[in-house]
This record gives sequence, structure tokens and C-alpha cells, in this order.
Amino acid sequence: MNERLLTAGIDRCHRAGLTTSRSNDAATPPVIARTTSNDAAISSDESVDHTERPVTDACSSKPPTPETLLSSGWAIAVETIRKIDPTMVLSRVWNNQSNNRATLFVVSTQQAASKIANILTSPVGVADVTTDGRQFYAGPDRVPLDEGGYAAVPTSATLSWHESRTVSGQPGLVATVSDNSPEFISSDDLTETTETGNANLEGEGKAESTSADERTSMGSTSDADEDDTEESMAADMNPSAGTRVNDDLSPSSHTDSDADADTNTNRPWVELRADGDVLVRLSNVDALACPPRERFPYAYHRDDDKQIRVLDFAGRPVERYGGIADMRHNGFQPVPAPLVPEHMFDKSVTGWWSILTAQQ
Repeated sequence: MNERLLTAGIDRCHRAGLTTSRSNDAATPPVIARTTSNDAAISSDESVDHTERPVTDACSSKPPTPETLLSSGWAIAVETIRKIDPTMVLSRVWNNQSNNRATLFVVSTQQAASKIANILTSPVGVADVTTDGRQFYAGPDRVPLDEGGYAAVPTSATLSWHESRTVSGQPGLVATVSDNSPEFISSDDLTETTETGNANLEGEGKAESTSADERTSMGSTSDADEDDTEESMAADMNPSAGTRVNDDLSPSSHTDSDADADTNTNRPWVELRADGDVLVRLSNVDALACPPRERFPYAYHRDDDKQIRVLDFAGRPVERYGGIADMRHNGFQPVPAPLVPEHMFDKSVTGWWSILTAQQ
């Protein structure tokens, strides 16, 4: 299937007068198409005006046709995706855009084309937009904490990240936290929030986490499966998703160096929800960059003996587990980091991609 789709993409590029080159390197697209006249100029990063885009008259609600993209004069990466999900689609566009290439997705069905278009057209890179704000896709990474380790919550329910402009409440846990498991408050009662103390645990150092702690499980059933999943994730995903502000992707261009001190009411909260109930509220999407442990009910890390150690919000030991699957089985779920478009892209993706179905 994959080879057939690549062949269809190559044929279309040749019909448009482009030359193609193939690669077996997993870090580069399988096929790159270029015009013969400006091959060297396009492949030289220094020779490209980074303020331009391949199709300048494209709009976010309607991508350019394959013919328009192939006639743009830019280098074109021909991409196929075995399993269409937001992480793979966005990472392919990000990687190609970062290397001054447009992306031509080649798919077998109109249904697959619609899935990709839904991810990349307005609202770009988010699951939904309401009057309250955006709902984000879950990404492959987990939420890292300032003290080390990663955030966790005591629920097996489906987790999702949402923006909210609810005026009541403050950033932090939306829960009643005690020495036992937290009892979460319904999202219908957001006026009460947790006042977390500054309790310290003597002798508890930061634990270095292995690479197995850096990816979400994507539905795996064992620790070995989770480790395999990490290897199978897109290698071209932005490894340093720092805050990038782009007016086409972000509802606000405001950035504050201290997310916890940000009281700008023009920026929506970002809330972690479990089946609709709010568990955690942060001041805005920028606060997702290494928030303090006290913002989440639990944290976890992998010790030197490879055991998973779960701590509460104050750093007190809760339990040890043989692996992530064991931790999940006992009711603790790693918190996936959301895919925030302005943290991935420093400019609009409009005009940088198109979709070709094999029947076209």
C-alpha cells in the first residue's frame, strides 16, 4: 500500500515537470520533488526567504490543490501516513516546513484525506474550538514537572486538555487533597480550589527518568509495548517544544516569563479534564512547560532500579510499581501533554501542504 501511494505521488510530480529523489533515511521524507531549474537554490537553507510560503494566496479553510502546490517552485516532500493521527500529521508538516519544504500527503481514500484536512484546516492543529477556547489533541509527550518526573492523575477516565475563560478559581488542583487519595470536585463547582502547602520531603532527591517515561502509552498493554511505542513515534517531532508565538495559530500573542504570575484575563485557563470533570487548572498554555509538582495530584518517575515510584503533590511517597502498565492497572494514569500549535510552529501552516488521493 505504502509503495503504491508513493508511486502515485511520484507520477503526479513527474507530470508536473518536477524531478524526484528517494531516500531510505527515516529522518527525511521518502520522496522529495524539486524543479530542475532551481534545485540548488531550494535545497540551500540560506537562500530561502523564511517569510514566504509556497502558496501565498491560500487560506486556512481551503488548502491548495496538488497542482497548485507542485507548481509553486518549492521543494515538495511526498508523504504517506500508515495511521493518521494529529501527532504524525503535524510533525510531518513541522519537519518539512522547518526544512523549507512543502508537504504533499498521498492517501488512498477520501476519508483519509478528510482526516488530514480536519487536522490542518481552521482551527489548525486543535480538536475543537468553542466560545470558551480550544480543545487540544493529546500529544506523544507527558507533562514534565519542575522537580523532576512527570504528572499523573488517579483515574482511568479519558483525559483531555481544554482552554476555559471561567472567571472563578485559581491555577492548581481542582480537588480536595488529603493524605489519602484526592476527591475531585465536579466541574459544576469550580469556586473551591486547593490550597497546597510547601511540605518538603527530606532525603527525596530528583530522580532521572528514562526515555520510557517520555512518551504516552497510546493504548499499549504492557511496559514492553510502551517502550516499543516510543521507538515508533515520529523521529521528526519537535524535540524542544518551547513557546513560539504565531498569531495565525494562537488566540493571543501575549507571553509572560512567569506563567504562575500571569494574571492577564485575556488569556484563557488551560484545564485538564477527565470525562468532562476538571482535575487541574493552569494559568495558560505556557504554564505547561515544567509546572511545579503541586499543580497535579500525583507525580511519578523511574528510579535507578527501574521501578516506577508514585508521589503525591507534596512529594510524599505513595507506591512503587514494576512499570507504567502496572501503575495504570492500579489506577494512576500519566498525563499526556497537549499538542499546542503555537508551541510547535513559529509561522502559519497555511499554503504549506496539500493532499492527493491515489485515484486522482
